Amino acid sequence: MVSIAILGCGNLGFYIASHLIHNNHNAFCNPYDNNKILCIGRQRLLDELNLSKILTVTKLNNFIDNVKESDDLLKEKKENDDDECEENIVISNDEIVYETDLKELIKFNPDYVIVTLKSHQISDVFKELKHLDGKTTIISIQSCLHNAEIIKQYLPNTKIIRGLLNEMTITHKPDSLCHFIQKSSSLGSIILESTPDTLKFQKILEQNELPCEISYDIEDLMYFKLLINLNTSLFALSGLSYDEYLQGDNFKEIYRKCVLEGLNVYRLNGITFGDNLLMKKLTKCLDYVPEWVSMLALEQFFVKRRGFNPSMIDDLKLSRKTEVEFLQGEIVKLSEIIKKDNQKGDEQRERNVDVKYNKGILGLIKMIENKESKNGWDVEISDKEILKYIETGEVPNVL
Repeated sequence: MVSIAILGCGNLGFYIASHLIHNNHNAFCNPYDNNKILCIGRQRLLDELNLSKILTVTKLNNFIDNVKESDDLLKEKKENDDDECEENIVISNDEIVYETDLKELIKFNPDYVIVTLKSHQISDVFKELKHLDGKTTIISIQSCLHNAEIIKQYLPNTKIIRGLLNEMTITHKPDSLCHFIQKSSSLGSIILESTPDTLKFQKILEQNELPCEISYDIEDLMYFKLLINLNTSLFALSGLSYDEYLQGDNFKEIYRKCVLEGLNVYRLNGITFGDNLLMKKLTKCLDYVPEWVSMLALEQFFVKRRGFNPSMIDDLKLSRKTEVEFLQGEIVKLSEIIKKDNQKGDEQRERNVDVKYNKGILGLIKMIENKESKNGWDVEISDKEILKYIETGEVPNVL
């Protein structure tokens, strides 16, 4: 028997919890109902769960695996997706142990704590969990580069296994209570770093129908995911549906510039990708081929994530702090490290670390965060307004 706590039951947390609880009660692989599962999250989601009476996760394996070269093919794919088979996991709220008090997590004394919190929440939460130090194993399933380091400050004697999602997104179904949608390609899985303790936990996940792979270059993958996730802030600023967002070449170009700036500061900081990464191929394409080819590569990248609905949109609508400091903010910080190391004042080197696209998007998101609004943020900022702010500093009228 193992005891597992899921800390941060939002989209990803409920996706993992649904598999653990469903298989705990129903699966042939676990006939004795012998795992203890505790969910820890916000009061808002507990209220939602109590209203809905059930937790539902819809599993769709419908990321596009092949390049679509025209809008007609794109539309045809969308129509085919509507008829696609789906699998639902439905769990009664009576089967779910959900707490909002961190003291309950300490009392639970889990063997494993799966952390799916947002990066800016990590420090405040783990200040309250020092009593767990040395008594559990932390599974940090987040793509942020520094989460494990922050956790280690408060739990210095605790084993931490870093992980992230690969080719998979978990979103909240619009206008539904406690209904989450998992979309993935055939390669979709949870990826965990290789440690002496990883294999045992991988087995637990796979017994519960959660695909899991072990990586020997998890930090490379995290840098890769950072570049991918730079799109999140830009999409949130646009206020558009993803289909509308896909049609805007300027948005793809802004994202492309953000990625190129990221690649440049990676290179100047000595950060490289492993030979086995898809990202190495994509970044080579973006950096070295003609612009029209790299735009085609981005088109494929965007299309594969149709239905993408990042939690940053909900954060802005609910007037919550976002993770932009760990996205565009991380690129800006890496550029500042280079500038601090530049003692000779070489102007050419200063130009080489220009990150104005990432800095501009960071600035716009921070302005929205700092606006005092009880109703949250649900306004479109056009691609032209974003570009004008990046190039000239002119703030959009809505801000």
